[in-house]
Amino acid sequence: MPTINSSPASGPGLLEIGTAGLQEGLRQAEEAARNIVEVGVSDRATADGGSSSGAGQSQDTTVTLSEAAVDLLQAENQFQAAARLVETADELVGTLIDTIA
Repeated sequence: MPTINSSPASGPGLLEIGTAGLQEGLRQAEEAARNIVEVGVSDRATADGGSSSGAGQSQDTTVTLSEAAVDLLQAENQFQAAARLVETADELVGTLIDTIA
């Protein structure tokens, strides 16, 4: 069972799990944002005279953009869930301190 703070015997604590989740959510959001930018850059290059395969290119772009948007929403959910975990761990610490005091 995770503890509030980690110790070598008990494994990672809730705060560590929460902050790792925040970092992972941020990493996923950055990756999704890069993918969205790449779609925009490739579309601009095609519009400026680069090679284009017609309707297939537009459909691929739409699918890629849709996948990136879904990835961004998943990253947002990951971040929100991790933030709630950190808030809960903080409340637990507060409760423990109030109980002890």
